[in-house]
Amino acid sequence: MAGLSYFIGKSRRQRFQGPVQSVPLRTVLDDLDVLDELIILLDPEGSGVKSTRHLASYCSFPSAWTTYTYSMRDSKSPLKALLEGLTTKHPDWTVGHLARLLGEMGRYDALEVLARLKQTREAV
Repeated sequence: MAGLSYFIGKSRRQRFQGPVQSVPLRTVLDDLDVLDELIILLDPEGSGVKSTRHLASYCSFPSAWTTYTYSMRDSKSPLKALLEGLTTKHPDWTVGHLARLLGEMGRYDALEVLARLKQTREAV
């Protein structure tokens, strides 16, 4: 996968290249700080921005699955359920796949959170 670039915030340019782009998607589930921030950003609905529901649609999950997942949100985050489903359905997916979808959705705030995953992974 070629390097992905997105404009994040007002003027900062963040590149998803190298290690973070190729890390398995499962890494997002393992980094609880990053996962919690993504849940806070993506799970709420009706705020005028695209949510986990939209991400599920981009990933070809049926709307019935998404509706059911949101109905169970008191016991499990819809985003966490989606990421678990994606890692099962597409075990070869990487953080770069998620970054591309979030960029297509215009969720640059979520890309900023993924950038923190990059810092964590590079520090290890």
